[in-house]
Amino acid sequence: MFRQNTATFVHSLSTNQVSNVDGDTDYVRVVVLTNAGALDRDKQLAKCGN
Repeated sequence: MFRQNTATFVHSLSTNQVSNVDGDTDYVRVVVLTNAGALDRDKQLAKCGN
């Protein structure tokens, strides 16, 4: 089931478009999408290690 619902989108950004508050640009932005209601807030935070 998960393989059939998995997709990847790659968007190239120049280093001046992505940075942290200190200006460091050696980051990768990852957005994870799930089906509506798949994860409640407690489960979302547990997956992030928060």
